Amino acid sequence: MLYISCVQVLFLVGVWATLQFRWLQLQHPGVMLASEKLLFATCPTVAAVVQTWAFGASTSIESTPYFLLILLSIYYYLFALPTKSSFVSKTEAVAVGGRGSFQMCILDTYESAAQAVVLVFAPAAVYLVLTCRSPELWMHMWNLMLLTSPPTLVICLCSKRDSLWWLGTSPLLPPLRPPVSTQETPDLPQHMA
Repeated sequence: MLYISCVQVLFLVGVWATLQFRWLQLQHPGVMLASEKLLFATCPTVAAVVQTWAFGASTSIESTPYFLLILLSIYYYLFALPTKSSFVSKTEAVAVGGRGSFQMCILDTYESAAQAVVLVFAPAAVYLVLTCRSPELWMHMWNLMLLTSPPTLVICLCSKRDSLWWLGTSPLLPPLRPPVSTQETPDLPQHMA
């Protein structure tokens, strides 16, 4: 598992290095958008896994779910909040959605929702895997509550920066239904009414 994580880190470093070439930005803008989306979607989980592994190797393994919780909260704040793409020009933004639309963001609603789910449930899942054989049920229930409550609080505290935009709660999102026009409609002939 560690080898897979290291290969993923090296691959993401290569993708990041690819983003630095200006000629590639000019020749293949679609590749740049996809690479940027790939980095923002996968870096939080891969970096948190590698750093949590290093922390567990240097200290006790029992505290790794709590360290994973801290890392995932930091990475959620850095990567999962709506961030405008560096490779979308202002003329393309108006054509795509205009008025500061979330269509200019790097991550889609599904990727942001997936990162929120990982933030809430991954530390608890790691804790369950580490302590699945101990019989102290009540102590584990309290620890699971302790591991799932702070991520929910982090998501709610980040809501001022539109952390829940993937739910459709942001005022910058386009409405689900088009607004009803208040203009008068022309009178229709009797046979069409």
